[in-house]
Amino acid sequence: MKIKSTIIVATLASVFSVSAQAAPIFSDDFEGYGAPDVLNWIPPAASGWEVIDGTVDLTKNDSGYFPPVSNGQGHFIDLDGSTGNSGFLLILTT
Repeated sequence: MKIKSTIIVATLASVFSVSAQAAPIFSDDFEGYGAPDVLNWIPPAASGWEVIDGTVDLTKNDSGYFPPVSNGQGHFIDLDGSTGNSGFLLILTT
């Protein structure tokens, strides 16, 4: 009887489960923000980003500071910053 009730519960749980789909709410390739390497980067107001409580660096893949993280194209964000004081990158919404 215990096995039968376990099977019934498992069947009901699988019938009523909903698959979750994650969708991006914001994306950015960081290409339009200036020089190849910007230490202690302060995002422009129109970018939709804000750095709070620390520093972040904007760097290019081929800069030599970090090993490549993709195909050598594009910028990326170092949230530890060049000061070692980890920053928070906040998405601004309207």
